Amino acid sequence: MQFRIAIIIAQISLQSPRSAPIAIGVAALVLAAIVWLYPVQLRDVAWPWRGLLPILRGVTVVALAAALLKPVAVRSASSAERGSVLVLLDRSRSMSVTDNSRSPAQLVALADSLQKLPAGARTDVGSNLASALERVRSSAAAVKAALDDLDYARVSGREIDLRQSRVHRAYADYTEAAHTLSTRAEGVDPESDLHLRLAALTPIPAIDARETWKTELPANISRAIDAVQLYQNASDEQLYQSRADVRQACDEVAAMSRFDLASAALLRSGGLLSRLRAEADVQVFSVADTVQPLDVPTKAATQPVLHASADGYTTDLTRSISEVATGRNVRAIVLLSDGRQVSGDSTVVSGLAPGGVPVFTVAAAAPAAPRDLSFATVRIPSAVFAGQRFMLRADLRHEGINNMNVEVHLQTPQVQDQVKTAAIREGRRASAYFPMELSQIGAQKLRLWFNKAEGEISDANNLIERWVKVVPQRMHVMLIAGSPGWDFQFVRNALERSPELQVREITIRPGGRLQGLARGDILAQDVLVLFDPPMAAFDAAQWDEVEQLAERRGGSVILVAGSHLPVEYGKAAPIPVSKLLPYRVFSYTPAWRVWPGAAPQFHFVPSQLGESLDALRPPEGENQSADAINSHWEQLPGAYRFVQLPVNDAESWKPDAHELLVESDSRLPVLTEMRVGLGRAFFLGTNETWRWRYKIGERNQDHFWRQLITYASEPPYFARTDRLALDADKVAAEPGETVHIRARLSDERLGTSRAEQLEILRDGKLFAARPLDPTGPAGSGRFAGTVNLPIGQYMLRWSVPNPRGPTFSVQIPLHIAANDEAELADLSGDERMLRKIADATGGEFMTIDRIGNLPDRLFAISNSRVRVAELRLWDSPILFCFIVGCLGIEWAIRKRAGLA
Repeated sequence: MQFRIAIIIAQISLQSPRSAPIAIGVAALVLAAIVWLYPVQLRDVAWPWRGLLPILRGVTVVALAAALLKPVAVRSASSAERGSVLVLLDRSRSMSVTDNSRSPAQLVALADSLQKLPAGARTDVGSNLASALERVRSSAAAVKAALDDLDYARVSGREIDLRQSRVHRAYADYTEAAHTLSTRAEGVDPESDLHLRLAALTPIPAIDARETWKTELPANISRAIDAVQLYQNASDEQLYQSRADVRQACDEVAAMSRFDLASAALLRSGGLLSRLRAEADVQVFSVADTVQPLDVPTKAATQPVLHASADGYTTDLTRSISEVATGRNVRAIVLLSDGRQVSGDSTVVSGLAPGGVPVFTVAAAAPAAPRDLSFATVRIPSAVFAGQRFMLRADLRHEGINNMNVEVHLQTPQVQDQVKTAAIREGRRASAYFPMELSQIGAQKLRLWFNKAEGEISDANNLIERWVKVVPQRMHVMLIAGSPGWDFQFVRNALERSPELQVREITIRPGGRLQGLARGDILAQDVLVLFDPPMAAFDAAQWDEVEQLAERRGGSVILVAGSHLPVEYGKAAPIPVSKLLPYRVFSYTPAWRVWPGAAPQFHFVPSQLGESLDALRPPEGENQSADAINSHWEQLPGAYRFVQLPVNDAESWKPDAHELLVESDSRLPVLTEMRVGLGRAFFLGTNETWRWRYKIGERNQDHFWRQLITYASEPPYFARTDRLALDADKVAAEPGETVHIRARLSDERLGTSRAEQLEILRDGKLFAARPLDPTGPAGSGRFAGTVNLPIGQYMLRWSVPNPRGPTFSVQIPLHIAANDEAELADLSGDERMLRKIADATGGEFMTIDRIGNLPDRLFAISNSRVRVAELRLWDSPILFCFIVGCLGIEWAIRKRAGLA
């Protein structure tokens, strides 16, 4: 129950009406006491003071009792109190594009909205119907959302009355929008398809017809919008073809960029800005990677000019809306943009703007994607070894351009111009492949580009640059074999032919021991491959080094099964060995699973995890789809046997072990991977990969082992000395982008507090210092940190004191420069994003050719949302002063009468 007393300037609303009985009771008791006690005290006091004193006390009591009801004075907010209209103009680089995909009809509509057409040249029947339909669509969506909220409220048992009132408000708004549409449709030919589509919207659904609001009505609205668009397009097309002055105006508009179109719509005489300012305070901002206020004069002798251009390197629309609205009294927000968001969080939620603030979005880009070519992705390693051969693949995005060949150029420090052809075909990926080999040590910049195609919207996205770290030191791989079997011999030959690998091989004689290794030789490796060595061939110190290689040094150990492994590696295995196996040796002893037939039929395929790894993909040039990858593995020659592991036995299988290759029928693991401290351990339960050499020779086996070794090794450090290694995940970044640093100290005795500082040099001088935090087990010598820098050329230097001589030091370059590659990669407008923003905030979406309808819709929606000013009387200074004043006056009268 709520009591309201209508007065001239406001309404009094009681926030705690349930306290009325208590308030009335307290007031009655105190007033009764006043009536009973005061006459005796005041019998010798002259009038009018005898009556004034109890009145003052009674008024005070009534005011305090009324405060228990928490009265609030509520009135309609003034225009100034309703807040400002914020206009956001997208100034990102994609807004500098001049669209080339607008049809003549769309150009006519756009020229008309900017008042470029001769007066009276274009009929606006279609535009009026389109704007009315957009309102109908948004209103219908609001009804459907309100009904969903009401259903949830009924289930939860909370705020049911509030949700019901929202449903009725949304329904009333839809009814008004439908009547407006019906009025505007009266002049449409009754025999036309358009009239039929509009007539389907004439009956207004019942408020509780949930299925109608959910499916039938949105479908009818969409068909009506399509019919209106066809009607208007036909009219505009005829106008364009019949009048030269209209074509001239359209050509003028067609030459304007998205930013120019948005600026003209905003600033022209009688345009958006002047119409908004006629009824509200307006503030203008430009948004891209940052938000900047724009000073647009309210009055000027000439048309206002925006001192801004489309030069933003990236766009974050959602963050910009939240940032500009925070801390301001906002009535509504208008966003003029192409909808591209390439940074930040693209998730659109109802809390994007303050509650009750609608966001109206205006699409400045053409509805259809422009004809354009650009680089979609470039696949290239971030780091390679000097002399390593690798493949660079450049994929092209092509919109509206098909059936042509594009020459893609590559420039490296060693090769000025290498050219490959990418075939542009509809519905197919266009790629160019560049076999490469970089021998120059350091950070190398690669440039990829192609010439502008005929009819292409822009060539600003036809060139990209990539940086590659060329590492001087090769990867150290040691192969230890219990016997020179076929797998060992073929793998050794394949790895020795790889220029990025430095391979050392050792074969253990039958019954012999592992010899020829000095202390620390195993620890110096990046990858250790054990081809079935006898367990007894290693002494305790050597097995400890194998364990420490993985656990503390971050290396990898690959165990290949054979006649000794896993038979000898049971409960008697040393602790370091048991740590490297994917099963628990005390609860499980693996056995070989053997094919009984004459021809081997065990085939191995990637697991679900393995399918995502480049290490298990077919050689480059083959189909790389998931089905093709599985087919490739299925077609490889089979094996006679593999080790059966306890993958489904929780007591025997280690939880951090994951299968990469499985047997195709049983899905039992064959190749596993397991994290061991800083490094990893792999178990390969077959020694018959040499069979894959059948049919096409060495290609498949060599490719598998090279890829496995590359995957198993720790990513190479960019700069490395005997004692220090330093690396960054990228050597080129954008301003403010986080760059991750890792460092490695090979000699634990050098560990000091100074080892945990990274120096950042600029122009040879110290610019800043950043901490490096120890990572991994204590004493592992691993450090990590991050840097975040402005534009410039830097050198990252890591120095460690040497107690016996000069300081040990290592350094790497870091290039920080602004990059608009992501912003220009796809020049299509994103209407879906703009619609999501508008729908989430209760605003509306419209294209720029209908921007003339925006002020009316903005004020209609913002005015329909009741905005009030409230004054809480029960805890306000007014009540406090009133009560203190009454009591003070009473005390003064008592003092004068001699009663105090």
